[in-house]
Amino acid sequence: MNLQTATSQEVEDYLKTCTGIILPTGSLEQHGPVGLIGTDAICVESIALRAAEQESVLVAPVLNYAPAQFNLGFAGTISLSAQTFSRIFTEITNSLMRSGFNRIYVLNGHGANLAPLRSAVHDLYLKHDDASPRIKIRNWWDF
Repeated sequence: MNLQTATSQEVEDYLKTCTGIILPTGSLEQHGPVGLIGTDAICVESIALRAAEQESVLVAPVLNYAPAQFNLGFAGTISLSAQTFSRIFTEITNSLMRSGFNRIYVLNGHGANLAPLRSAVHDLYLKHDDASPRIKIRNWWDF
């Protein structure tokens, strides 16, 4: 199931049996002269949705605005600072937790996301102590 096409009631019903969600992260950056700018986001979303079909788990919308400063010289690249990306991720995660999700699987599709994701997860664990969600970060290319 896809969070952005679900109703609030469907999410409430889902949370009665499962508190897990996949949060895909990608980027919008150049991928050479013929590669799509959205390659990272497109790949990670496709993988997340396929996994969700097999495991009956909910998928959040792709967080596709990400750090990509090294590609700003190429037309179409959109980049956030690592700090802004980390803050957005943290606010998304806090919103998911308030909704009742406590198992968050971050499926990453962009290498520059890793450091700010790890930093944000570390801070979330410090803030929430024992009430922390279980958060796992995995790159899709590590499968």
